[in-house]
Amino acid sequence: MPPPCPPVNGGERGGDVDFQGKITVSATQALRFVLANDAVTVAIPGMTKVSEVCENVKVGETFQQMSDKEKRQLIEAAEELGKDFCRSCGYCLPCPNGIKIPVILRHLGYYMRYGLKDWAKGRYSMVEIKASECEECGKCEEKCPYELPIIEKLKQAHELLAA
Repeated sequence: MPPPCPPVNGGERGGDVDFQGKITVSATQALRFVLANDAVTVAIPGMTKVSEVCENVKVGETFQQMSDKEKRQLIEAAEELGKDFCRSCGYCLPCPNGIKIPVILRHLGYYMRYGLKDWAKGRYSMVEIKASECEECGKCEEKCPYELPIIEKLKQAHELLAA
């Protein structure tokens, strides 16, 4: 029996993602990309609102293959994003110190990938328990299905966002 796969982008349905003006990727495009893969038999997109359920159902009911150009753009966007980012799946939680790891790493992502430095710093200033409270127990890293260096990323987040 094969090992269980980690969630593709676990936990949260994304909105439109703008890769610093190069390409904007919508949740609908991402779902179409997944459904276009012949190896995928079931897609379970994260949803928090009825409107998101309706959008996803519409994608399934009116599915059209993506053009080669659309596929290329999404693959390029994924390569630019890389693999070393938090997908907000929440598997790292709970932190014994109450650190909201996905929230802090999301702010770090906005700072690093999208250049929204002031915005990310402002949001981090509202976080009740800062990344500096991490005692490096490693429990979060043991549970992360993406094997992210969470402790290192929390240090980086505090250095950049608390400045």
